Amino acid sequence: MGPFGLVWILLFSCGENSTEDLEINGQEEESVQLQLSAQNTLESVSFLVGDTYELDAVAIANDGILAKGTELLDCGTLSIELLPTGRKTIRSFDTNCTTKNGILVSGKIISVITLDRVNFTASIRHTFENFYVDGNKVEGSVEVEKLFINAFGNPQANKIFDISILKKDGTVLVMKGQKQREWIEGLTTTDRSDDVFLITGTYTISDQNGGVYTHRIKEPLRRELACTHIVKGTIELIKNSRTIILDFGNGECDALATIELNGKLREITLRNKN
Repeated sequence: MGPFGLVWILLFSCGENSTEDLEINGQEEESVQLQLSAQNTLESVSFLVGDTYELDAVAIANDGILAKGTELLDCGTLSIELLPTGRKTIRSFDTNCTTKNGILVSGKIISVITLDRVNFTASIRHTFENFYVDGNKVEGSVEVEKLFINAFGNPQANKIFDISILKKDGTVLVMKGQKQREWIEGLTTTDRSDDVFLITGTYTISDQNGGVYTHRIKEPLRRELACTHIVKGTIELIKNSRTIILDFGNGECDALATIELNGKLREITLRNKN
């Protein structure tokens, strides 16, 4: 065989290996789980600060806090400082404080809230002081524009975030982007367990080694607070030329999801901890 024939064999072999590399394996699943851990941390912060709750008309009228936003403070304190244009709140959590939905937190979340009583909107900036979620340190900021009523008649929070997460094993994840969170069920009760949200948005999650995934929510994520995990919706996770589709299912309250890569499916079990 001449040298040119050998070159073609080598090129063909490399092409076959590239295809095999695109198939789903345990390493791909672990990458998805790591990406989800960052998303879960941001979701925990949203849960702790009440997200859309502070837009209640009564809360805006008297600078108070909704009952739905106070039930998380059994193991911490909430301080409120009234400002000319709104208020500053500091949520302080005791060391190893476990909230009612099982989140282990410590440290402080500091929120500066600017209220528009005419248009029933609010602009909020959340920052963190020595703050940990399930043992992972959170730094950075979350900017929120809250609408009392969106085009569909529901409260909505539009978030722009830039946070870093230092995980217990030393991994550093940086999450940047924007999300919209619409409150669609449970508006008329004081029980948070009946609350349901739809989440959309686009963001990136990068690690300390330069790896970057772009996340695009293709079908709105359905978040029911009675369930530990998202119950419905899909996300595209894009890295270089590879696109993984993460599907949370058809609405069942379980820990199952599927990932799809190169036309192949793999079922995964979502983890409870970050």
